[in-house]
Amino acid sequence: MYITDVIKQAKALHPSEYTDLEYIRWCDELSADIRRNYDIKYDSISSSGASIMLPEGITINDVSKVISGGRELKKTDLRDFLSKGISDDTQSFTIIYACPHKPLRYINELKNALFEEGFFRTELNFCIGDTVKITDGELSYTVHITDFAHEGFVYGGDSVPVGEREVHFYREITDSTLIPAPYDSAYIDFVNARVSLYQGDDNAYRTFMGQFNRKINDYRHYLTRNMPRAEAKFKNWV
Repeated sequence: MYITDVIKQAKALHPSEYTDLEYIRWCDELSADIRRNYDIKYDSISSSGASIMLPEGITINDVSKVISGGRELKKTDLRDFLSKGISDDTQSFTIIYACPHKPLRYINELKNALFEEGFFRTELNFCIGDTVKITDGELSYTVHITDFAHEGFVYGGDSVPVGEREVHFYREITDSTLIPAPYDSAYIDFVNARVSLYQGDDNAYRTFMGQFNRKINDYRHYLTRNMPRAEAKFKNWV
């Protein structure tokens, strides 16, 4: 389910005056919990020499394994390792870590921009693949970010008149829930529980949280039944 559908259905089921941005932050809160405790995704980096540079936002708590010389280092060893440095500059390491959830990029604001033929420059954080609606006075344009160059954001779609001026940018949200159907409606229950909590509606809060807990429990059982089992073996593991 798209996050925009979560917000739309949640507001239809339990109307409130909270903004889309507040709903998105609640969705991010749930997604971060799911990524850390339920549907964990891993990545790895390789390093060698006298220092280990973890990716931005990754801490020692996110590190799952460190493999060096065919054996796995314990986390306690890794802490000493990082504090004392590596004596052997030729030693190589593979660091396996749990990927955190990346908060949804919500862009909906007025910003100054310089438009040229096929590209524009602005301070906003767009990425390749974004679909952006640009409102310039009474005119509206839909563009697709196709590349990023020295000149700025390269785009396709509607042609925006050249020149520098203040326009309104809105990034179309195409992000989905981290929970697949039929469990994805847990997002709707979660955000409506947050609305009820902050509105002081205890009965609605208990109802939505009860529904949420049942769905997230079913999702956990689904993962337990179907998740892959690691069969990797390490030689000289001590």
